[in-house]
Amino acid sequence: MKIPYIKIVQKNEVFYITKFKASELKGRINFHFREPYSNTPEEVIKYNDYIDKLKKKGIEINASDEGVQRRIQISRINKIQQFLDENDDSYFPTSVVLGVDISKYEGFEQSYLKMESNDFGEIELPHDITFQIVDGQHRLAGLFISDMVNKEDFEVSAVLLFNATKYTCAKVFADINGNQTPVNKSVIYDLFDLVNSTNSKSNKIKTLHMLCKKLNNDPESPLFHHIKMLGIGGGAISQAFFIQSVDEVLKSINFDISNIQSIYSHLFIYLKCFQRVFKKQWPVIESKAFDDISDFNEYASYLSEVLNKDIYNNPNQFIDYSNYVLKIQRSQLLKTNGFGSIMLLFPFVYNEVKEANYEKYFNIINSLKDKIDWANDEILIQGTGKKNQKKMLYKILKILNYSI
Repeated sequence: MKIPYIKIVQKNEVFYITKFKASELKGRINFHFREPYSNTPEEVIKYNDYIDKLKKKGIEINASDEGVQRRIQISRINKIQQFLDENDDSYFPTSVVLGVDISKYEGFEQSYLKMESNDFGEIELPHDITFQIVDGQHRLAGLFISDMVNKEDFEVSAVLLFNATKYTCAKVFADINGNQTPVNKSVIYDLFDLVNSTNSKSNKIKTLHMLCKKLNNDPESPLFHHIKMLGIGGGAISQAFFIQSVDEVLKSINFDISNIQSIYSHLFIYLKCFQRVFKKQWPVIESKAFDDISDFNEYASYLSEVLNKDIYNNPNQFIDYSNYVLKIQRSQLLKTNGFGSIMLLFPFVYNEVKEANYEKYFNIINSLKDKIDWANDEILIQGTGKKNQKKMLYKILKILNYSI
């Protein structure tokens, strides 16, 4: 395959602008989506069903722990297909960004780049070369399921990043979508798993992401499986909301962001105390959550009458307890209003405790027992946002006799 190119230099980076015939590009694209968190059989079935739906449309895609892209939205590519097939004046004026691994092709520049000058020329690509999408997956997927894909005169403009590592692809995707396109912030933060940077801001976000990931993955954590790491699916709060909330409180107490173990210890203990004090309103995904037989019987009744499940003969039904607390009992403690307010409270408690000591944290949090109804308090249910979170904070501070 021969394609023209223009060489572009920006700062210390070199990339190439080129074009492809849509029909020639289709078989060389590696569609993937980032999915490091689906572990249960139910989650695996869901994303396998999703993969099958795209396969029926002619799009081969796979889940990857180290993928850069978010999932392709089927409704969105259907709209792009319709846009291309039903409008005579429809076209894609912007370039897609593609990563190209040329590490296995020795002497690539000498063998494949036919330079007419220092700035432009022709590339004769190897017959087996493939491309990883860095940006533009919905445009390409929509094009590939449309009638336009086989039109000889339909070309796609592209930016090629030769020998782009997964770190480079992740950073470019984050830079493009984090600064220009309203992509879910949780996805942006999650990509910092793959970013190596000396930039202090990037390092801070990566530290907060790793903190969030550890709290979500640790079976002993009060936030175990309660965080929507990619901003969708199961969970009570999103990774984006967690990171933004934690970042704000750490700034207020001048916590050393590089000491991730210390941050983890303090937050783990602090949140675990809330979980233990308010068991009925903070889902504990473990059977020992029910040291109160009335709570157990109430939940067992819900399973039996509503879901037709039997907790006595199937202990695995405890996994439904989160849904019961958050959606049936409508607890706000582990949702935006509740979690936001207790994170705003954290600096006040931390400044009194100073050390990661469970007993000291618990003695303070336990003072709130039976004094807040996290499901029905008027402040929690009358609205959302920072204003409501601060109102709840002031109420808690008053109960604790803290000065505002």
